[in-house]
Parts: sequence; structure tokens; C-alpha cells
Amino acid sequence: MFYVKHKYMSSTTISDIAQEAGVSGTTVSLAFQPNSRIGDQTRQKVLAVAQRLKYVPNQAARSLRQQQTATIGMIVPDITDTFFASLVRECERVIRSRGFTILTAESQWHGSMERQAIDSMIESRVRGILMCSCEGSENALVQLEEHDVPVILLDTYPEGFLGEYVATDFTALGRMAAEHLWQIGARHPLLINAGDSRSQYSSLRKLEQGFVQFWDKKKITSNIEYAGLTSADGKAVVSHLLANNTIIDACFCINDAIALGVMDAMRAHPQAPPLALLGIDNSPAARLGFISLSSFSLPCMHMADIAATALLDKIEGNASPVHEHLFAELIIRDSTRQFHPPTSDH
Repeated sequence: MFYVKHKYMSSTTISDIAQEAGVSGTTVSLAFQPNSRIGDQTRQKVLAVAQRLKYVPNQAARSLRQQQTATIGMIVPDITDTFFASLVRECERVIRSRGFTILTAESQWHGSMERQAIDSMIESRVRGILMCSCEGSENALVQLEEHDVPVILLDTYPEGFLGEYVATDFTALGRMAAEHLWQIGARHPLLINAGDSRSQYSSLRKLEQGFVQFWDKKKITSNIEYAGLTSADGKAVVSHLLANNTIIDACFCINDAIALGVMDAMRAHPQAPPLALLGIDNSPAARLGFISLSSFSLPCMHMADIAATALLDKIEGNASPVHEHLFAELIIRDSTRQFHPPTSDH
């Protein structure tokens, strides 16, 4: 086995930097540790020399010496999802700004894959984990407790969880969606939720609860349909309801992809009554002028900043437990702004 050393790889050593900067090798090592005892002027001098000589610290060797890494693990259900991808990116920004690196994995909504990811991260000696749990197994959280790995859950947390989290208030989100649809005159609401076991995901249960409870207080029955998470699922649900003459005048979808499918179904039924449409994610597609989909923007940047900062502070022994609920923001566009309900229905 062999490898080719690329011409751009630096062969500069700590000794080279120490000699150039006129300091000891120990001082050079400390300069690359954000909270070390050396003065800022000395640190900046060493880092300037290191940059000029194109030196790259050997994190792997340092980890072996210290029996710990400067790595934070992050697990999400689906790295291709717009929200989760943005969350990873924002967490990485915070983590890197503190001198740590990030190791990411996805569970693909399977408890077994989540446990495997945790095993791998424990073996890699991560200092802590940020996790959007798929809630597929209680054993995943037990693993972390047994190995004394600090963890903060992001976006949602399972029923009865007593640990730390920074979560979206999904009950409030569901209520806000219902209230908006009520205010624009909708009286025959539809919620398209996830199908299979995903509809039991705690965030989706809370969202549905907030939505239904609002309409219950208005003495109005909510129509709940359980589908998948794609535009094809949204199109199939609404096409079926329209074919069966089900009366709906407002549709709240648990993501923008489903809502785009609903739009497609409505275009195929130009004689159907007006339909107010609302999604979640505030995706790039939702912002396009010819789509103009009203959507909830989830507090991604705020969540990442609070959670990643809290975890790093916890690792460094400077933090108190974090239990935060954040609110989503409703972005109103034409899909609900231009809704005008038939007066005969009200």
C-alpha cells in the first residue's frame, strides 16, 4: 500500500514554526488551542508564521496524545432535506469558530442506523453529539448515557425525554397555521401529515394536536390525511379527495414538497373550488414568484447557534442545562393571501 504526496501538502513541522517565530515547540502547540494560556499577541504571531509556511496541525496525532478529540458528532434523519442540511451547515459554522471539527451522519429515519451512527461516533471519541433523533429506539439515548457522551437534541425530542434540547414549538406552529387559515376565511381544513410510523414522530404529533385543537374550539372538524413526504404524495392525496367530491378549502402540509404536489393536483382540476395552501420549510421553491407558497420558516440559525454553543460550553465546563422552545415564523404569500372563500359555504 502506498500513497502519493501531493505537491500542495505541507511538510512544515512544529519545530520549523518554532524556529521561525522564535518560540518553543510547546508554545506553537498551545497557539492552536483556542483556550490555552499563551497571550494573544504570541498566538497571532505563531499563527501568522504557520499560515505563511502552510502548516496544517495534525489533529489525529494530537487526539492520540490527549486521549480525546476536538470533534463534535451530528446526526440527522436526512442530510438531503433542506432543513436538516441547513441545520448541519449552521452548526458546523459555530463549531468551527470554536476550534472544533464536525463529524456528520444520517439515520435515514431508522433507529438501527441511528444506533450505528452513535456507535461509530463513540469509537471516534467525539466530545459530544448534536442529534435530530428519529425516535426509532430508546436504546440510542441510553448508549450515550452509558458512555457519558454529552448530547443535545435538536428540533424535537421524544415524549418523556429529560435531557437537554433546543426544539421548535410544534404545538404552537400547528395552532398558528390553523389560526391563519381561519382568519382568511377557511372553514373546511385539511392537514396532510406523514404516513406510516413517521406520523407518530413527536414533532408531527404535536403539530397535529395544535392544529386540531384550534379547529375543535371553533366546532369545526379537521380532515387529516396521512401520506408520505414528497410532492407525489401531496398530489395523490388531493387528487383523490377532489375525485370523491370531498369539501376542502384549506390545506396545511407538513413540508413544502407536499404543498407543491397539492398545487399540481389543483392545476389538474381547474374547476375545483379555491384552496388556501400552506407549507413548512420556506424552501427556495416556495419563494419563486410563480409559486408564491405561504410557508413557515423554522428557526434553523437560532437553533444551531444555541445548541452548538451550549454543547461546546458544556464540554468546556461552562454551561448550565439548556431546555429551549423556539417559534417558527409564518411567511405569507399568494397561496393564502389571494384566497377568497365562496360565500355560500360560510
